[in-house]
Amino acid sequence: MITGILSLLCTSQLAVAVVNWLATLLAIPLPLPRMDFSKGIPPESRTLAVVPTMLTSAQGIENLIEALEVRFLANRDDNLHFGLLTDFQDASVETLPEDEPLLLLARQRIQELNKKYWNEKAIFFSFSTVRADGMPLKESGWATNARGGSWQT
Repeated sequence: MITGILSLLCTSQLAVAVVNWLATLLAIPLPLPRMDFSKGIPPESRTLAVVPTMLTSAQGIENLIEALEVRFLANRDDNLHFGLLTDFQDASVETLPEDEPLLLLARQRIQELNKKYWNEKAIFFSFSTVRADGMPLKESGWATNARGGSWQT
């Protein structure tokens, strides 16, 4: 009985290996199209790199802003912008007392980055969701926020 199980296991492993090997021989790889941004991002390909995150503490916001600045410094381009898409922790009410100070701190730090690296237009953005209908975000989800909640920039 044990010999039969071991034989079945070995045979199935061998069969999977053979199928995988044959697939690599028979499948012809096609090159993926590439975008050449070696001379910078053209205006028609302007990009916003957004980092989704939760606002939980002042120190967390400071860390997020520092990381956003590092991303900018490592990827400077006139047509590349950076943003934070922030969310709050779940709650049974629409707003908590700690929400507003955290949101204001995040917006203030984004404004400071824009002043520091101003280039005739904003580089950094902050997008925030609010809890919809007093329901926890876990229950309300993106669809409800897009329909019934509000977006603040």
